[in-house]
Amino acid sequence: MSQHHLPIEHFLTKLDSEEQDRSAAAKRDARPEWLTHFIDSIADLFDPLIGVARVGFDCNFVEGAWVVGLYLGSYEIVGGRHDGEARHINFEFDLQQLMAHFNKVSELVWSAFPSPRDTRSSWARSYVTIAGQVAEQTVRLQVFSVPPVHAEVGMRRYPDGRFEPV
Repeated sequence: MSQHHLPIEHFLTKLDSEEQDRSAAAKRDARPEWLTHFIDSIADLFDPLIGVARVGFDCNFVEGAWVVGLYLGSYEIVGGRHDGEARHINFEFDLQQLMAHFNKVSELVWSAFPSPRDTRSSWARSYVTIAGQVAEQTVRLQVFSVPPVHAEVGMRRYPDGRFEPV
């Protein structure tokens, strides 16, 4: 085989591998369809103040309830003197619309940790918790002001002001 076909062969192998990974991930995804729809609907309530952002989430079934955490991913600056820095995205979030997604609300709490030295908050500075019934299931949702420390950046911002998803 000639040299110029190796990159194409590598690319096709990579595509096949990625397709298998997506298929395996879909099989591992134990979220019911109603919960996926709920998460997508709540993600639409983020209003980033810079124009674009990506919503990240974590979802687990714990002690008979779905626990969902949502946040806006950070963005990485590309180019210039701040090249490589990750920054959080300022946003607004419609709490009235959030409550409308629940059939019944049993808890609505805002937790704020303004001191970065507060060990109880570890990474979270502020978050809203709402718990209640959605589609006859118990859901505990937390909307975080910043992404968890383990989350990767969701966007890159270029010197021309353009944002691209990672």
